Amino acid sequence: MAKEKIQPNFIETKAPEQNDELRTHTVAKGDSLLKLSAIYLGALERYTEIKQINKLPDDRITVGQILIIPDR
Repeated sequence: MAKEKIQPNFIETKAPEQNDELRTHTVAKGDSLLKLSAIYLGALERYTEIKQINKLPDDRITVGQILIIPDR
């Protein structure tokens, strides 16, 4: 019995492109972490993600402060 040579069948794929730009928000009067988490992340309870990525010691933010907004 002759041995059949098996060839691998590879499919070329591309990795999804990454957006190297960070999404940011400049704090305006009336903004809060809760409000920003609802707007950008779709849920009030996710405010801790904004707090964590920006290494904020507490929940206070100030007008003019630039915050990094995590991906949804």
